[in-house]
Amino acid sequence: MNTNLFLDERYDCNDNVYRKKINCHHWSVNNETCATSCSLKNINPTSENCFLCKERTAITIGGNPIPLKPKRVTKSIPPNTPTFAQKAMSYAKAEMSQMFSGKVSNEVYEKRKAICLSCDYKTNPSPDTESIGWCKGGCGCKVGNPRAALSQKLYMPALKCPLKKFGQEKGEGFNIADAVDSVKGAATAINETLKTDNQENK
Repeated sequence: MNTNLFLDERYDCNDNVYRKKINCHHWSVNNETCATSCSLKNINPTSENCFLCKERTAITIGGNPIPLKPKRVTKSIPPNTPTFAQKAMSYAKAEMSQMFSGKVSNEVYEKRKAICLSCDYKTNPSPDTESIGWCKGGCGCKVGNPRAALSQKLYMPALKCPLKKFGQEKGEGFNIADAVDSVKGAATAINETLKTDNQENK
């Protein structure tokens, strides 16, 4: 079957992992339980089941099957946006980890960077001044805020990807420069986040 196994649409299972829907008329997902089902077989199908299924019937547009390489569409932002207090606490924890433990190693930084560069939720409206961009995957940081840029945040030991693609790491040890950088950065970033929340709540 010369059609995509997956659709560009995604569904959330309350674990911040947005899975792609299967391109088949017989496949469905229960939005409350996140259980997937197949109307042809009494199973909770995996993507491997669907890939191997010879009875899969692709969803069509105007009578034509969705092509093998459909036009890329912009994904919606995950709905579980944290409150200001949650944003501030999460960010402060990340900054404090750099303050007391120093930045992560270049190896860890590059590993995180590679994950972010390949992620659909990375955006970069300022490529001239920011080398990686910002995450719009649910952490709540303001896109455009220099301190919230991934080129800064990926150095913070306690930083965790909101989509669970990477977790906390160890810093390389306390040093004055990293501590001063974190104190200044935390004050600036939290102030910018507070401004954004106040503007949105007007």
